[in-house]
Amino acid sequence: MPSARQWLLLCLVGAVACRSDAPRGQRASLDSNPSPDASPSQRASLDTNPSSGVHVIFPVPVPATHPLGGPLDSADFLVACVSDLSDSLAVIACLGRPDSITIEDNSFDPGGTLPTWHYANLAVNFIYSDTVASFWILGHPYATARGIRVGDTVAQVRAAYGPPTSIYERDWIYEDPNRNMHEISFEIRDGRVARVFVGTVLD
Repeated sequence: MPSARQWLLLCLVGAVACRSDAPRGQRASLDSNPSPDASPSQRASLDTNPSSGVHVIFPVPVPATHPLGGPLDSADFLVACVSDLSDSLAVIACLGRPDSITIEDNSFDPGGTLPTWHYANLAVNFIYSDTVASFWILGHPYATARGIRVGDTVAQVRAAYGPPTSIYERDWIYEDPNRNMHEISFEIRDGRVARVFVGTVLD
């Protein structure tokens, strides 16, 4: 007769099998409309890979090294499943190929360029051609590692990150205490997040 542990394993395998057999559209919809009242750690972001048509649900990771409201650390600089300092192959593996690419001159490296890969509601900025420097979160489904999205209130930002390091015009700036020019910045309009910068400031 199966032991209690064996019964538990059988139940888990059955649950996974049922989810994997569900139609793709149903699986994608499971978390695509999270409750606006959900806490940042309960919400999840839905990524759609336009090049493959594959829908992948990314749980919003909450850094385990400190409670909400604590100082930034490396876990805070993860967007979807990519962190800054990743290379282009990691970005493609996570997000698929970009919808478009723009290129600017790199004023810090004469002859160098600063490519930006554009996705729906997300921009990925590179430095040295193949290293992620930063992200701009512009809308759903993307969120910060602590679950803050475009449209959230300043109260939600403060609950997740505490008081800002500084405020400059519309921007609430949270600096990484371990790296210079490394920050998360929330542009606030009418009391709500309009867009979010995550990564290294280059100018």
